[in-house]
Order: sequence, then structure tokens, then C-alpha cells
Amino acid sequence: DDQLFVFSDGFSEANLEDEDGNWPLETIRQMGSKKQKGIAGRLANEAAARGPIRDDITVMHLRRTNATPACN
Repeated sequence: DDQLFVFSDGFSEANLEDEDGNWPLETIRQMGSKKQKGIAGRLANEAAARGPIRDDITVMHLRRTNATPACN
């Protein structure tokens, strides 16, 4: 499966106390590896729970599975 995550700066700036700045990518890797539905909503909720919301928090998750095509 291939996955694509797109997020606004409000998501990446939600944890300004992150010293190394890797919070967004580490969180996406952790949640994305589980291959569950609703990942974008969980990521947005995680960002919102990090403190006062200073900007919009937008997360989009696209996944392409290796399913067999319906027609040839």
C-alpha cells in the first residue's frame, strides 16, 4: 500500500515545545504504520490536544491499496 499525508502548518506547529521538530513526522509514521481508517482525524485530534490552537489544523490521508482492478 502507498500512503500520502498532507497537512497544514497548524498541524506541524501544534507542538512548538518539540525541541527537534520531528513531532509531525514521528506521529504520522507511528499512526500510519497501523493502516487503520480515520488516521487523519486522529492526527488532527492529537495536534489539537497539544495545547492552545493557534492556527487551523488540517490533515488529509490518502491510501492506495494493491487491490486487483475491477476491469482490464
